[in-house]
Amino acid sequence: MPEPTEQARSAEIVNAIRQAIPEGTLPARTGLLVAGTTSYAFLVLSARGLGPARYATLSALWALVFVAGPGFFIPFEQEVSRAVAARHARHVGAGPVVRRAAAAAAAVAGALLIVTAVAAPAMLDHLFDSNGVVIFAFAVSLVGSALQFVTRGTLSGSGRFREYGGILGAEGLVRLVGCVILVAVVSHSTSAFALVVGFSPLLAGAAGT
Repeated sequence: MPEPTEQARSAEIVNAIRQAIPEGTLPARTGLLVAGTTSYAFLVLSARGLGPARYATLSALWALVFVAGPGFFIPFEQEVSRAVAARHARHVGAGPVVRRAAAAAAAVAGALLIVTAVAAPAMLDHLFDSNGVVIFAFAVSLVGSALQFVTRGTLSGSGRFREYGGILGAEGLVRLVGCVILVAVVSHSTSAFALVVGFSPLLAGAAGT
């Protein structure tokens, strides 16, 4: 039996590596890389565009968005992904699971919106420099997070990892594009940057539905 050529051995090694890497790793990693890179670029550009005083308000919004959104809605992504994958393995439609999860996520988002409305005076005084648009942007981000994490769970559970990675990167890209536009027009409006932060989870989630 002839010895395998160098090219054949290389192909075998590449194939073995591909089989060892779990399905969906590359799209998810790519999406995370885009998300991380664009987040860093957004923070740098917005800080330069707003200046220290205005950026402090945007920074408070950023922290709340990235604590409240994942904190309350990542469990929906994980549970939906598990349930959808299990139903796919049994060749059962995932529609009922997704609809129940979407309704539960909407209920949590609604409760958070009520809490936000009640806490708005204190948030305006202590966090957002009396800027009501920033409160609105935060409220929009809650709705967007509810949509996005349920969608992400549905995609990952269905094995649609390319679309899943696309959502991960899309939020960062939307945010960065909005920031670049604002910097280009020399905007110093905290409200404008806040709306970019608030709407990016919603737009990314809608793109994946």
